[in-house]
Amino acid sequence: MKKLLIIITLSLLALDAFAQRRVSGYVYGQFEPAIGAAIVDRLVGGGTITNLDGWFEFTTTRDTTELGIHFMGYHSQLIKIMSDTIVTIILEEAPPMFHDRPFILRTTTMLGVNADIVNSLFGVSFAQFRGRFSYGVFAQTNFDRDYIFAGSVRFRPPLRRIGGLSLNYTHKNLSENIDFNFHQISIIGSTRAWDSRFRLEYFIEPAFQSLNDKNNLGLIMGLNRNFGLPSRRVHNLDVGLSAGYFSDYWTYSAGAHFHISRNFGLRFIYNRIDTYDFFNVGLTYHFWRW
Repeated sequence: MKKLLIIITLSLLALDAFAQRRVSGYVYGQFEPAIGAAIVDRLVGGGTITNLDGWFEFTTTRDTTELGIHFMGYHSQLIKIMSDTIVTIILEEAPPMFHDRPFILRTTTMLGVNADIVNSLFGVSFAQFRGRFSYGVFAQTNFDRDYIFAGSVRFRPPLRRIGGLSLNYTHKNLSENIDFNFHQISIIGSTRAWDSRFRLEYFIEPAFQSLNDKNNLGLIMGLNRNFGLPSRRVHNLDVGLSAGYFSDYWTYSAGAHFHISRNFGLRFIYNRIDTYDFFNVGLTYHFWRW
């Protein structure tokens, strides 16, 4: 009986020693997420790098571990962290040295495939983030007469609370099942804030719309919110909501982007313009380089 108790005790200790615990959080530079920052587990070894949102996640066998955070142009940090919690780390910018390169360009690319379930359209999307500038295109078609095209160019100024300024264009032409011809040109300005649990961005979008040859000026307002989740399957969630008014009709939009791994995501977007509905489902993949 004594030997059995010893064996059970040793087995429980071994299980606890090799139990997988998650270490996760966000890393920010002075004005934006730190994309590609190196996260090193100094007690166990291993680690990872941050993704497009500054998010990192990996597993460890310890309840408490010590992280080294390294990001070019910023002071390295050494912090202790409890596993199975989400932390936010804000790095301090390092003064440039005489041997440093004057400018380092980080490039992040996002690719996607998508489908409009309501209107039976299929398409692709492409976005690239280069430093403080980004641009993207989005296209869908049913390989006949119906198609949708959208493009945007965005600049993020070096101000902590300013999310960005962007110029956007959208064209939708549907004629098989409904008579719908739509153009929009808009400018988006946003402001942002974050704490240890989420990042929040409010935006305002003055826009010119042409709906079935009727021209309208209007205003769209909305918000985007990023959540860090405790789930091991979906560690990060982006949610967006907006509403706009154009003379004699309203527009609405709601979307969610689930980050199911470090590179892959699942995206759902519902958009209503006057009485017309659009519902897109898409799979995204992003990677980055220097």
